[in-house]
Amino acid sequence: MVARDASTERAEVAISVRAEHKHMGVAWELLRHVARFAEASGAKSLESLESRANHEAIELEQEQGFVAIPYEDDPTLVLIRKDLRQG
Repeated sequence: MVARDASTERAEVAISVRAEHKHMGVAWELLRHVARFAEASGAKSLESLESRANHEAIELEQEQGFVAIPYEDDPTLVLIRKDLRQG
């Protein structure tokens, strides 16, 4: 899922993959697709809020150019952001 308010240049992504489809590249391709879609719709950045314990998701996002930013409101979470203007 990708959500974007029409008045903003930020988009947010949430991806859920069934257990039997993990480690098959599904999340990787969905994230690439969502990033392209968000950029085409005018978003300048794409964000995801992750549990710090979700190491697999954070690692996958970082492999695709996302950067982890501390989430001030909750130390158990991390904000993952990608600047879509960098490609």
